[in-house]
Amino acid sequence: MKVGLNANATDLDTNEIGWKLRPIFKDLSERLEGDYGGVIEHLWIDLELVESWSKKDGTARHRFRFQKRVSGSPPSTCKGMRSLPDWHNVGHFSVRPDFSFLLSLPLENVDSY
Repeated sequence: MKVGLNANATDLDTNEIGWKLRPIFKDLSERLEGDYGGVIEHLWIDLELVESWSKKDGTARHRFRFQKRVSGSPPSTCKGMRSLPDWHNVGHFSVRPDFSFLLSLPLENVDSY
């Protein structure tokens, strides 16, 4: 199973935190890859760093969902965009952090927690 941890959704307050987490998430994703004997070939975990989203309803945008196929082909109206491969058996969910804790951290300490 390939694992993708991302902090792609950020706002002005959390953008730098997202950038600091990228190398950590990359390393963790590589460590988690492996054959676990299940049907999921790809697991995507998104850390949503947009505080206004959590104030709306308090839940993540994507609770866990399983998809048999995710197409990487761009719509015909997006000419010039490169195609990405299709992904099969994808598990996807989002996580929302405790923003009061996260924003209280000194930026230099973000990657040490």
